[in-house]
Amino acid sequence: MATAATTEKLPCIAYADVRAKGNDLHEQVFVKLKVEFDDGTHLTANVTKATNESGFIVLVTDTIPEFLDKGLNKLHYDGRDLYENFSEVLGSNFQQAWREVAGGRPLNQRSEANFKSDLYKLLQMETGDLHFDQTLKDYLLHSASLKLIKPRETSPKDHASIMRSLINAYNAIPTVVPLTEVEQKSCHFKSYPLAWREDYSKSHDEVSDIPLLTQNMQLRFDQEVQGRANNGARVRQARKRPPEQYQSRRHGNSVGVSNQRFNRGRGRSQPRTQGRGNGPHGGDGHGRNRRVRGPEDGAPCPIHCVGMSSNAPGTHTWRMCYDNRRGPNYRPDRGNDNASRSNASDAYYQGGQQQPTALATNNRSSTSMRATASAGRVNSLRRSAPTSSNGMWDANNNSDQHYLDMFGFPSS
Repeated sequence: MATAATTEKLPCIAYADVRAKGNDLHEQVFVKLKVEFDDGTHLTANVTKATNESGFIVLVTDTIPEFLDKGLNKLHYDGRDLYENFSEVLGSNFQQAWREVAGGRPLNQRSEANFKSDLYKLLQMETGDLHFDQTLKDYLLHSASLKLIKPRETSPKDHASIMRSLINAYNAIPTVVPLTEVEQKSCHFKSYPLAWREDYSKSHDEVSDIPLLTQNMQLRFDQEVQGRANNGARVRQARKRPPEQYQSRRHGNSVGVSNQRFNRGRGRSQPRTQGRGNGPHGGDGHGRNRRVRGPEDGAPCPIHCVGMSSNAPGTHTWRMCYDNRRGPNYRPDRGNDNASRSNASDAYYQGGQQQPTALATNNRSSTSMRATASAGRVNSLRRSAPTSSNGMWDANNNSDQHYLDMFGFPSS
């Protein structure tokens, strides 16, 4: 049974909103409020105006807190003064919403308490959330799934300023109970990354002071920034050096990048010796072995006939060799050591294998032993092979006739 997905409620103002407000290029507008007394004296106060361009964030963080603080404490407004002067600090859009909320309030009901109640209704209308204050409180106290975490690029000093703006905005919401000092410390502390909080808790039992917490986190932030800068400088410096200046950390000798790749993981104390190719290790100079062309089909067999005269018993061409995987006589199942001979045949069609002379040196003793064994095999074949009616050798009835021809033995 499928269940409907629940959407996480966003706070009326979030961390990104306050940070974007600090980068806003719109000019801040102030309204001068004035009160004149019967004795000719007067009082004035400047309040930030919530214009259509500045939006809801300025209304919550600046206009409402400033209007209530300066209107009640400096200008000594009563309930009617609050209703009459509040529209002066609002843009046209907010003025229309305020008239819909408080326009029908009778004059005898325009008290300070009712004014704050109507402000709460205005914020409900603008946010579309009847419990916007509780949503914002859960966001600040990390009670909601949407966590408030300091961005990596933001310094703790700027972060603390943004957090104060969010807390002040919540405390200025009419009809709500302001956050206590302990709750405010919790808001600041929980807004830092988990690793930072764990390190801080190792040396501090509790958050005794928000400025001290900010100072401690700023030191850690500066260390991380300096560490990233040093790493970046090392990378940039390494990119400027030519490849021949790189030093092999394993061997302690000055070698090229391709040599390091060649020797990596091979457990060698010295580079490879010179071989075929233009590279220092017999390759093509780029860490790759060149493909080697095999012998001609008419050339003597490089596996069995190296160092033998052309008329010696057993001499045969490379094309007719049983170990030539590309020849017409290739026999993959003719002996237990066929795998090694087949691999030797592959050496002349793949790059990076040993030279024929070296191969002949390794196989010279086995070649002479094989020639002796072949002679015995011929005598055995002559004794057991069928003959024609006149007593002569019948090559058509002998399946090993080609073997005799390859090694140069007469058929009769």
